[in-house]
Amino acid sequence: MTIKLDDKPKIEDWIRDFIPPLTQEESAILEADIIANGCREPIRLSCPGNLVIDGHHRFDICEKHGIEYKAELVDLTDGKKRNTRYPAGIDSTEDRIKWWMLTNQLGRRNLKGDDLTLAIGRLYNMRKKANGGRADRTFSDGKNCHPKTTAQEIASETGKSERTVRNAAKLAALVDEGKSVEEAKEAMKPKETETHATYSTKSADLMERIKAIRSELAAMDDTPAVKLARSFAKMKEENRTEALELIDRFVQIEAGPEK
Repeated sequence: MTIKLDDKPKIEDWIRDFIPPLTQEESAILEADIIANGCREPIRLSCPGNLVIDGHHRFDICEKHGIEYKAELVDLTDGKKRNTRYPAGIDSTEDRIKWWMLTNQLGRRNLKGDDLTLAIGRLYNMRKKANGGRADRTFSDGKNCHPKTTAQEIASETGKSERTVRNAAKLAALVDEGKSVEEAKEAMKPKETETHATYSTKSADLMERIKAIRSELAAMDDTPAVKLARSFAKMKEENRTEALELIDRFVQIEAGPEK
């Protein structure tokens, strides 16, 4: 359909900001192409709402230069029109818009780096929310096969490992809480715990003490007191009288000469 003045698409910042924007260079290339060739790809709008959910840059460029564009409606109601499907639990208009935007972007396979990671993580977290917080709920689609967890499903869909999917979910959650991507990455780095640090320090101190004791023992190896102690240790139970005498002599040696 061609957009008319009385049903002009609406822009919402939370929708625009949900998907990473084009770089300045990418935006300039797109603008030059639309000026030269027209807007060949339709602007996609939510139905209901008439909100732009795909094509914000194309929409802005067309509005700026007075270029005609076409619009395509995306059904957000029962999911039957245009083969759109929403999982159970993705019920609100906002959630369905986000779901559609994520699956649309991932389906294009044009996301890279952190943008791709965030999209995968957000998709995982949305499924977790839809499952009532059970991120690893299993799915079999009614088929006679081994059910898969949410992480396995998304890993299969995106070509990533389950671990990558779960890490992406942690990153996305931190970013959606207000952290920058770099701050989120820093927060996710494993840190040496205080317990481990304390243990390492105590171990080092203990080794130093052992070395010192060994040095002291080596220095007194030939002293009379050590020789008497060794003799006492070898004595048998029946030599108790001799042992007691040795103990007395050992104590005298340790005490030193009387003053």
